[in-house]
Amino acid sequence: MEPRVRLQVLDDPPAFFELQDAWLDLLRQTGGTPFDTPLWLGVSFMYFFREGRLHLFTLYDDERLVGVFPLASLERNGYLWVTSPAERDVTDYIEVITGQQYRRVFLQEILAHLKGLALDRRLVLDLEGLRGNSPTLWTLQQILGERPELRMQQQVLTRAPYLSLPDSYDKFLLGLKPRERKKLSKRVRRAEKLAALETARYTEPGEVREQLYEFFRLFSISSEEMRNFLTDERQAFYLELAPLLAARGWLALYMLRIDTETAATALVLEYGTTRYLYALAVNPWIDEDLAPGLVLLLRIVEQAIADGIQVLDLLRGDQAYKYLLGARDVPVYRVVVGEEIPDLEPRPRGNLTQVPAL
Repeated sequence: MEPRVRLQVLDDPPAFFELQDAWLDLLRQTGGTPFDTPLWLGVSFMYFFREGRLHLFTLYDDERLVGVFPLASLERNGYLWVTSPAERDVTDYIEVITGQQYRRVFLQEILAHLKGLALDRRLVLDLEGLRGNSPTLWTLQQILGERPELRMQQQVLTRAPYLSLPDSYDKFLLGLKPRERKKLSKRVRRAEKLAALETARYTEPGEVREQLYEFFRLFSISSEEMRNFLTDERQAFYLELAPLLAARGWLALYMLRIDTETAATALVLEYGTTRYLYALAVNPWIDEDLAPGLVLLLRIVEQAIADGIQVLDLLRGDQAYKYLLGARDVPVYRVVVGEEIPDLEPRPRGNLTQVPAL
């Protein structure tokens, strides 16, 4: 028997923050990622949403919030195109935030509401960033199996490697393939012999904001792609969001230095029992024998294990460096639902996880 619930749809952006306490309580119950939080989605909406209409879907059981899913709609060539309002180049994953007992009815209510909005336009629901293990993905597949008038296209956008972490750093190293373990040990020993590599970890909001400028500098010199990605608008977004996440204990900014020179930097999201390596860059002017990116990555792994973390998510993108430590993959999908689906163009993507090899 499906639960008796009511749908409420909000269109006012301040709702991201007005719902914050109940939203975060729901995430604590259901799980999620930092990309599902009202802070991430609200600040992203504030900086990047250009046109269209917000539909912040909420589901209530009596007076208790049991579901949240923000979407936005835009008229395009006779279609009502509905997608996540989050900026896709800064947001790796999306998910319907609700419990198992509500997910099916919540998605059905969302589809029915959107169908009513479409009127004589053709509805397209375009969801980019659903992971292969997403409960939303398989619930949608079940629902659409019973709705022959709706079609679904499913594309693998990329892959998201992750590391399962044991309860000690020694066990982690022993879990690597012998050849890889020997190669990594040799590179790290050589680096530590050549220079004193010092790691700083910033978690206080003021420190994070101050150090972000060095973070931006290193990314800008690391490659032309990163220099083009870090527009003034995106820098302003990170300067606004990062201290807010740090104040919640959800973000750490790492710097690896040789004397006073920054050799590598990383932005790590610390949320629940998972760490998310959001961004990592290496100073191209530092001697490659010092392997600063590899050294910093290993120190992030070591810190996560010391903190009792179970998973280090390396996020979207299958760069070679992510597999040096034995990462496994989860596919990341773009799922498009509609009565008629137009030809989909490839979605080129550039974000801070797209960095050179270590």
